[in-house]
Amino acid sequence: TTTEPTVEPTEDPTVEPTTADPTTPDEPESPDGGDDGFWMAQLFSEPVESGPEVRDERLAAVRAEGVPEAEVVLSDEFASLNPGYWVIYAPGPFADGREALAFCADRGRTTANQCIGRYLSTNPDDKVYVCQPGDGGPSGRCERE
Repeated sequence: TTTEPTVEPTEDPTVEPTTADPTTPDEPESPDGGDDGFWMAQLFSEPVESGPEVRDERLAAVRAEGVPEAEVVLSDEFASLNPGYWVIYAPGPFADGREALAFCADRGRTTANQCIGRYLSTNPDDKVYVCQPGDGGPSGRCERE
């Protein structure tokens, strides 16, 4: 379901009202990664110091580029990620990193700069599960043992 944004009148009638993307959170909610976690398609990472405006612009751009279901998490909340980033991702569900890469390839995102399969969890041991696209097929740790 798509929700149409509502436009509130402004105090100054000469200023055009603006609308925010109703699906862009002010503060992104974290998925329940837990120790069991899940495979995601990581689409972009933005340093936290860039600020929430840049984060929201990046998220909107990824959604406009063919991944409308993209979400964002703060990497500090998940030990399987490097701290200090907003991570824009597609949650799947994906059985493994290869499935995440296939999802991306179907949307024209075929390089490691555009998409990697990554296991999202609160377990620091899961940091090794990163699956990257390549000319000869996926490389890295594409299945969780």
